[in-house]
Amino acid sequence: MTNSKYEDDFWTLKKCGEENGIVFAAHPLIHHFPWDVNEKRSRANLAEVASHSTWHRAAQQQAPSSLWRHRNTLTEYQVWVAYRVATMQLNLYHPGRKNNNACKLLPSCDRAKETLEHIHWGCPCAQATWTKLLGMWAGEEISPVTIKQFQRYCASRKAPPLSRTIKT
Repeated sequence: MTNSKYEDDFWTLKKCGEENGIVFAAHPLIHHFPWDVNEKRSRANLAEVASHSTWHRAAQQQAPSSLWRHRNTLTEYQVWVAYRVATMQLNLYHPGRKNNNACKLLPSCDRAKETLEHIHWGCPCAQATWTKLLGMWAGEEISPVTIKQFQRYCASRKAPPLSRTIKT
């Protein structure tokens, strides 16, 4: 992409933000995100990851039409990011990083790779945050199974059903 394409994306994001409120506005040249992207990923690897990752299984089940449904608010770059996340081609480690790509937040992470999935769902800090947030939203105790179900809703961009507490 040329710089003019990045500039087009920037103005599209700015306009959508003014019209619709909050818009994800990360852009590699504007916000200097140092992301490492593998250009290819084998289908067997994707199937293996989906077999043990709720997040990736749900993200991989999206059809291109579900990504393009938001065509007035998603830029070409955001769609690119969504595809790369779903195919595990995008994580926060990058070649110029001085340290390795393991999560250093807690010893209990046991040097898990610092991927977007780990940071948002797998890390014990993320689990605690989701437990508290979902508990407050639902007005009830949240189990690890409930968090897994919520992951599927988030990854597939579908709203979860209302909790029993909210319905009554």
